[in-house]
Amino acid sequence: MWKAATLNGDPVQLGTWQYPELPPSGILELEHSIGLAARPTDRGRHFSPTMNDARFRALLETLSSEALADDAKVALINQAASRNYFGCAQVLPILGALAFRKAKIEAAVMLHARVVDAKRFTSVLQALSSEEDRQAVLAAVGGGRRS
Repeated sequence: MWKAATLNGDPVQLGTWQYPELPPSGILELEHSIGLAARPTDRGRHFSPTMNDARFRALLETLSSEALADDAKVALINQAASRNYFGCAQVLPILGALAFRKAKIEAAVMLHARVVDAKRFTSVLQALSSEEDRQAVLAAVGGGRRS
């Protein structure tokens, strides 16, 4: 967590900067602090904000392109998920942008680990078209029925 920053010795606000949008030149100095969590599992998704609205809209706009096949969309979702967290309300339109059930299952499994409100993941499961698909996701994330 960044406490303060200076650019060429002058104080600056970090709130508007996100990689790769950085000043084009100068000496950027950052002061950071470390926040300790009660449990190691509380780091990451529990304290992380979801993808901001502007970036999320841009992602959905790209995913809505009919020129992209589902495998390319899943690769794009994977890339976005590697750098962002999501709310279940954001996962639903992402899955809606995919045409085929295999891609929806793959994306749901991938995004499960990146949702900040895991208790609401049932809404994502309900959006899948069949009980078989829901069970496939649950099995992949470790919560499926065992025979």
